[in-house]
Amino acid sequence: MSLEQEVEKPTINSFDDVLPVLSQTLHDVSPTTERCISALENSTGIKREHFACGIAAIAAAYLMIGVEAGFVCNLICFSYPAYKSFQKVDSQSTDNVLKWLLYWVIFGTFTVLDRFASDINRHLPIYWLFKCIFCIYLFLPQTDGANRFRNNVLAPIFKILNRKPREIVSLSVFLFAISHFELQTKPATDPALAATRKESTTLIQSKVAKKVEVIRKAQIPIFFIIGPPGAGKGTQCAKMVEKYGLTHLSTGDLLRAEVASCGSRANELRQKMENGELISMRIVLDLLKEAMSRATINGSRGFLIDGFPRDLIQAQQFESEVSQSNNLYYETMVKQVDLIVRKNEKNLCIKQNLLYVFIVRIPDLVIDFEAKEKVLLDRCTNSKNKFCRDRFDDNIETMRKRWETYKLSSLPVAEYYARKGKLLRVIHNLLYLS
Repeated sequence: MSLEQEVEKPTINSFDDVLPVLSQTLHDVSPTTERCISALENSTGIKREHFACGIAAIAAAYLMIGVEAGFVCNLICFSYPAYKSFQKVDSQSTDNVLKWLLYWVIFGTFTVLDRFASDINRHLPIYWLFKCIFCIYLFLPQTDGANRFRNNVLAPIFKILNRKPREIVSLSVFLFAISHFELQTKPATDPALAATRKESTTLIQSKVAKKVEVIRKAQIPIFFIIGPPGAGKGTQCAKMVEKYGLTHLSTGDLLRAEVASCGSRANELRQKMENGELISMRIVLDLLKEAMSRATINGSRGFLIDGFPRDLIQAQQFESEVSQSNNLYYETMVKQVDLIVRKNEKNLCIKQNLLYVFIVRIPDLVIDFEAKEKVLLDRCTNSKNKFCRDRFDDNIETMRKRWETYKLSSLPVAEYYARKGKLLRVIHNLLYLS
């Protein structure tokens, strides 16, 4: 049986199974490999199984006393799992993906423990040998060690902690990343290297201080674009995006994209949109915040939020979740930058992106596009209007319901921001919008 061949059930269940499986594997080879092994057996008089055991014994001895034992161990533990992991990148099997994810988490944990390898080997030189044997046990398909380790060792721990396995694995990856980062930044023992690192750290701290100050001053403007259906909000937003480089987010487009994704809530959303009903505030806010986070990380200069808020509750909830909590997150993240990012300038880019997600304000301006009901109905049911014709929620009955919903829910929003001095009313007609 080839090493690369996946087996449905493990064939090594005890030490007694090792030699039979090894013999079967050594005989289940390609014709070319078989000729080479047979020639070696005939010329030396030594069976292939004995050759394999001899090589394993030499490798074990080297892992205990060899000068580059750590490198050899990591090479063995990395090569085959990396090859199989790349093969599983496009795999549809969740079990295989979880198996290799778990293996790399354990391998990463060993990477942290490698720092203490010299201390362990000083008393008992078995660290590299133990790591190599354990990792081979985990990744070999004949042993199915990763799944066994998960079921027999990790699963009881998960049960005690009352956490899902995937959550624990994700937490382990995060803790490993933090620990590995701290270990890589430990003080240098060589005086010359320490002086160089100190000078480099001072330079990085200076750059970090400047960049953090820029982050403190950064403000991402938000413009709400409201108005009845068919008022031309999307058309005018496209023009403003082209001229000012802002990011246009349409709640209607986000909802239609969610429907097209065929997710768990797609059918419910489609039915409500076809009936002209308001969508749950929680769904709209979640979709909007996800889109804003992605755009912010990509360097957005500001947002034109089209079709939001649909009612006064949405407006107040948006201000509560995105504005008031913003300051707390912002100050917390800045402190983390001051403490952590100074050690690694590359990490600053990651922290900057996290910071920018939260540096936003309540709407700077609310633009209300107004038009008469008859004009809007004619425009959105016009057979020559390709944009409206391609939308499943634009028909005469749906448009009337959306107009009534707008009058009941969205007009109070305009009055709310008018009292705050943030409302700009723009009256359009059909010719202007065209």
